[in-house]
Amino acid sequence: MGPKPPNYYATVDRVEQRMPFSLSSSQARRGLYVGAIITAIIAGTVVSPYVTQAVGSAVTANQNTIAVIEIDGRMTIDTAETVSNQLYAARQDTSVKAVVLRVNSPGGTISAAESVYMAVNATAQQKPVVASVGGIAASGGYFSLLPAERIYTTPGAPVGNVGVIGVRPAEDGAEERIVSGPDKIRGGTKDDFRRQVQSLQREFVGTVMFHRKDELTISRTQVAHAKVYIGGRAVQNGLADRIGSHHDAIAHAAARAGINRYSIVSGDNLARNGAAASLAVASQNETNPSTLDADTVDRRRILALYGQPDTPGEVVTNATG
Repeated sequence: MGPKPPNYYATVDRVEQRMPFSLSSSQARRGLYVGAIITAIIAGTVVSPYVTQAVGSAVTANQNTIAVIEIDGRMTIDTAETVSNQLYAARQDTSVKAVVLRVNSPGGTISAAESVYMAVNATAQQKPVVASVGGIAASGGYFSLLPAERIYTTPGAPVGNVGVIGVRPAEDGAEERIVSGPDKIRGGTKDDFRRQVQSLQREFVGTVMFHRKDELTISRTQVAHAKVYIGGRAVQNGLADRIGSHHDAIAHAAARAGINRYSIVSGDNLARNGAAASLAVASQNETNPSTLDADTVDRRRILALYGQPDTPGEVVTNATG
């Protein structure tokens, strides 16, 4: 048990007993009031920090927030890890009632796009997820947002490009290297690689059909042709849902979460302050890659990317599902 609260009246009585002269009733009352006020001020100075802290914690815990998480630029494993950590933090934070994905990405590696897709899908199982396309959502950038229950796009944003690109090392100069097996450099024959690309293409198209089947007005074959559609046309053919802004997406997310008053929290702040902070710090503290890192080695790559790969090589594409 803590200390007993001060007895203001007993304190004033003791003061009065020690006074060498008598007080009138009005003076005694004034002395009583002054003593009580002084004691209350002293007590308040000690107690007020704890009251403020408790009130602040309660406000923070009860505040409704909408998390805005950006998928920006070309998708790599590093950017996928960042987005995945932010989505994990959003799932763990009970104050986050909905998530808005702000997308401006032409895609990237298939593994990065798949990682972000799985994180978005896991989040959509727990909370409303709404996507807003500002600049571009093509190829892997579009694939990653498919679990969102509504996709907003600006009228001129490129959307779609449902397809993959397979790049394998060129055969020129391969005979000059000493290898442990005939497929060591290229990872298999061209036909092997083409089958892998086709398998991933079917996965991509199948995922679009699964998430958008009720909205699509184009066939599976048309989806697999990997066309890019401008925002308005993307809405018409069902690849997106509404023409609207980022603010429209936030408003819809709030409505779906059933909240009228809320604040906005960025994905960066969530990951910094939430349960995923340690994962984010660990990724930032990795040592610098050596000169033989994955980006400098000529290797097979499968990209969910709108555009041409940056590095030379033999390109194997697939345009049918």
